[in-house]
Amino acid sequence: MAMQSRLALALTTLLLFTILTNAASADTDPPTWDEAREGVAGGAIGGLGLELPVDATNASIEMDVASFPQVIEVYTATWCTNCVQTEKILHQVIGQSNVVVINYHKFKFEPEDPFGSNGTDDRWESIYGGTSTTVGLSPRLAPTTVFDGERLHLGTRPKSSSISSDYNQSISVGSSHPFSGNASLSFSRSSESTSNSLDFSWNVENVFHDCVSDCQSYTLTPWLMYVEQVASFPEGSNGKGNYSNILVDTIQLPSLQGEISLTIPEAWDGDDISAILVIDWETSTPETTSDKAVPAIGPSLLICLLAILVPRRNNHMPL
Repeated sequence: MAMQSRLALALTTLLLFTILTNAASADTDPPTWDEAREGVAGGAIGGLGLELPVDATNASIEMDVASFPQVIEVYTATWCTNCVQTEKILHQVIGQSNVVVINYHKFKFEPEDPFGSNGTDDRWESIYGGTSTTVGLSPRLAPTTVFDGERLHLGTRPKSSSISSDYNQSISVGSSHPFSGNASLSFSRSSESTSNSLDFSWNVENVFHDCVSDCQSYTLTPWLMYVEQVASFPEGSNGKGNYSNILVDTIQLPSLQGEISLTIPEAWDGDDISAILVIDWETSTPETTSDKAVPAIGPSLLICLLAILVPRRNNHMPL
């Protein structure tokens, strides 16, 4: 009887220790961001850019996936004073890192901010609106910063010791994409082109998941983004005056490879529009036996073992 009690105590201690250890490890170092794409395993890569001066005739760029810059998307507005603070911190964190920053400006139902378009707000809402609504009760909130299309930071309240620390962690993590290969973007001005139109070619078919077994299925969606380098708007009530990396408009391209003739949006001022190729990616992994969680096995096993070890009474009446 004493041996059974000691064995039961030892097993109980071991199982409780295992359960508590697993719970503690799950709570260690919580993320300093929110998952940007609600219910989706994916992000944004690419960032290949071409300047589009009015006198340009042609240009091209090809880049390996390993050399892609980090894509950082920001939702902002010319009246947003907190955006000035977060933008300053972001640029300090970026330093000399290889990044492309794309600033979405609030457009829909917007009385002050003159930048952006329905297309830019539509893209933001369709991709990041779910998480933004869950976290902040609205699909478009300034300031919001998204790293790699994966990690969303809303507002100015940090999740760690500071916003700078939050951003540093996000930029250090990098993209979780599983891809190799290369992508390309080019444009030309044909004799049939008007003064504000160009013929674009793109190819992201060579971006692929380099795996041997248990390969994830994936989808790629290329976008062409028109970005103005700098625009002056002294009427902006946040006092910035000059606004940079403005997303003027964006177009979802119809295929992984192709050609299309597009009208280039006018710059607010100057001649500094660029075309940037961004690739949204999404993966899904078939469920395997090893992926299935079994959180209740510890307590269940404990109960069974204790039931076995508890001594049984002899219910037979003496003869």
